[in-house]
Amino acid sequence: EGDLWESFAHFNTNASGTFSSTNDHSVGGSYLGCEPMGLFWGMEPAPGSREGLRLRKRNVEAPYVVRISLLEGHVSPSEDQTTELAAVNAERWYLSPGVKRIDTLQNGIVGALFLPPGPGPFPAMLDL
Repeated sequence: EGDLWESFAHFNTNASGTFSSTNDHSVGGSYLGCEPMGLFWGMEPAPGSREGLRLRKRNVEAPYVVRISLLEGHVSPSEDQTTELAAVNAERWYLSPGVKRIDTLQNGIVGALFLPPGPGPFPAMLDL
């Protein structure tokens, strides 16, 4: 939140000039192979970032805004000589609309309970 992260993948297009990050293999970049979420899990701090950064979401009630760019050629996004052919901003949400967050503090343990809308029952997970 405030720090820049990046990942990149090299794809070869088909005869019509298209590719699918779901079905086609990355042939270079932050990961290799067919990894539909590779551009997300492959993110690392951008060059020049502070040391010791971890990608974590502090406010899960707001989305990550991720810019996805199509660059010309097989390049790294940190290179100065890149030509952006297209770009889109995507939002990655952690919570569905209507989920209530209830902060808890009991016996020195701090946590948050997330309740989805509707009558339930709702399976729960405890992460310590």
